[in-house]
Amino acid sequence: RYYLLYNITDHTVETFFNGLMKFPKGHYGVYSIKKKSLQLAQWFDINKTVGTFSGSYEQAVQELRMRLQRSVQRHLVSDVPLGSCLSGGIDSTSLVYLMKNEGKEKIATFTAVFPGHVFNEECFVDKISASISSISHKIQVNPEEFKNDIEKFIRSMGEPVPGPSPYAQYL
Repeated sequence: RYYLLYNITDHTVETFFNGLMKFPKGHYGVYSIKKKSLQLAQWFDINKTVGTFSGSYEQAVQELRMRLQRSVQRHLVSDVPLGSCLSGGIDSTSLVYLMKNEGKEKIATFTAVFPGHVFNEECFVDKISASISSISHKIQVNPEEFKNDIEKFIRSMGEPVPGPSPYAQYL
């Protein structure tokens, strides 16, 4: 109903399949082989973390910077190479700069580009990639490739998607 009315699919645990649910947001699961059961546990609740901030604008900027840096530090713990999507917007740009500040040498970045399209941010991605010396991987979405991939893409997604972004991520 929500997909058909509002083009949204990820606001609840429901899927398009009876008896098949998504993990609730902010939860993890532990599966017992002996009991053949899954126990869900909540690890994050946005309502418990949102509070009031009484500091200045500058203090808020420092607090946000510190929290982002701490989150990036935790997510960089890995024994395999790591990378990031890079759109050219402020969110992904901030994250790759924070990765670089943590000493990550060669950051692999992944970008969907749309030459000739008004929303193509490739020029920003190129500047950011040059600035941090990233290993830039770009994919270009084109109608012919989409036509050839559509059945495989739909099968891999398992349910309808609200727009073209998941196809770029699929590529």
